[in-house]
Amino acid sequence: MMTEPNNQLDIFADVEPKLEGENNSQEMSYEQAVSRLEQIVSKLESGETALDESMTLFQEGMKLAAYCSGKLESMEEQITRLMLQADGSVDEIPLDDKDA
Repeated sequence: MMTEPNNQLDIFADVEPKLEGENNSQEMSYEQAVSRLEQIVSKLESGETALDESMTLFQEGMKLAAYCSGKLESMEEQITRLMLQADGSVDEIPLDDKDA
């Protein structure tokens, strides 16, 4: 089992979840990641999984949550950069700016 210098498992080693199946090199969409995360949460909440499987699911869920968070941050950055002004120009306006 690989550990980091602070003795914590590196569960985020691969934070870009891939689709399972024939073409597993294709990156998962945000919607697919959220759907899979919902499945994992449901399965863990059911209490019907063995300890080892629960740990594997938990790790996958943490990776998916980090991936989804990163996708949302990326979209927020894009929206911030692409706010269209009334005169047709594009201006950067932070999303949390109430005066915009």
